[in-house]
Amino acid sequence: MVLHEATDDPGCLEYLVGLEKRCGIRVDVNYPKRGGWTALHTAASKGNTVVIALLLHAGACATATTKDGHTPVHLASEHHHTAVVIQLVSAAPRTALQPTNNGRLPIHIAARQGDLATVRWFLQQSVDAAEHGFGEPGNQPNDATIALSTLAKPATWSVAELVRAEDKAGTDVLKDGIVSGSLSLLQYLVGTTAKRSTLSAQLHRQETSTGKLPIHVAALTGNVAILQYLHQNGIIDEADGNAKDTWDEWTPLCYAARYGHLAAIEYLIHQCHADKHIADRHQRTPCDIAKLWRQPDDIVHALAP
Repeated sequence: MVLHEATDDPGCLEYLVGLEKRCGIRVDVNYPKRGGWTALHTAASKGNTVVIALLLHAGACATATTKDGHTPVHLASEHHHTAVVIQLVSAAPRTALQPTNNGRLPIHIAARQGDLATVRWFLQQSVDAAEHGFGEPGNQPNDATIALSTLAKPATWSVAELVRAEDKAGTDVLKDGIVSGSLSLLQYLVGTTAKRSTLSAQLHRQETSTGKLPIHVAALTGNVAILQYLHQNGIIDEADGNAKDTWDEWTPLCYAARYGHLAAIEYLIHQCHADKHIADRHQRTPCDIAKLWRQPDDIVHALAP
């Protein structure tokens, strides 16, 4: 436990991991605290590359998992620590494809956080990045302690393995990017012909657990800029405005009604030709759903038959 606390102080940590060499007292750098967190997990969540380097040199395991299956790379991805992601994946390249218990890869977590730098790095380091349109130069963290442009060991993953990977709910990087609300990330993922071809299988794929299309995901977040981008770039087609999911047969308008997104409601009705009369599995219209979740009068009025 002391080792975990020492991740805030590189000098203290260096002293602790050096005890065995100096006086024969062994400190287990992989000893987990509650939840399975090792000191490397703690350091990864804080983003200190100096501490990460000390722990790795002392034998810390980059592939160690918490009780939920999170590696230090997952935690660094969650907290926008791109330099630490690079450092850890360089030490153990297979962590790029190591899933959590619910099937989430580090790139999924970075995309959900809208972390363009980390998502871009994973895709650019893929063995076939250039041929899929992800090989262009991009801004990377400036950290003199680690090599940022390439892996210390060769990348062991392809673009397809990252882009097509789904978690246990059927969510992929594209849908995570939509949820994040980051237009710049979405533009990066689908912004060129080559990328569009790579993502073609995902653009209209439904989530396996609930059957949501990208338009459903965008509607529930209420981000009109994302809806516009998906619509204008053909990711939302004419039939999607009234597409039903496979859970409660909700249309995109039902999701926008549930979460009270007036601007999204208006966009769906006027631009995507969403029909506010279509009922779900329980015979509830979007207006009924808005009333059920006690949305303001202006939302109920916009959805009124």
